[in-house]
Amino acid sequence: AKRVDIEPVLEELTFYVGGTIRVASYAPSGTEELARNAVEALGDKKAVILANHGVVACGSSLEEALAVLGYVERAAKVAVYSMLIGGVHPLPREAQTLERELYVQKLQKVLFK
Repeated sequence: AKRVDIEPVLEELTFYVGGTIRVASYAPSGTEELARNAVEALGDKKAVILANHGVVACGSSLEEALAVLGYVERAAKVAVYSMLIGGVHPLPREAQTLERELYVQKLQKVLFK
């Protein structure tokens, strides 16, 4: 499996998920090493790809986690199709910065109710 981060090719990837989705280094299933790798790659985002395992999506509810998973899957499809037809072009840096600021504001409201 190719270990490629998913860049923000869609606005919702930054606004709802937090930005670039990183791939966590491989470790065997059920190990503390895998957990550490996942947490490190996750950061303050709501999703991480576990190398050779799959995606972990987070949310304050099951519904939100499923929505996050949908955003990641859609962005992954767009990225793969983009690679096939010439290359991935992430959102402009200004758009990523704005969406990221909105994400952080939204996250702070949830964390500091």
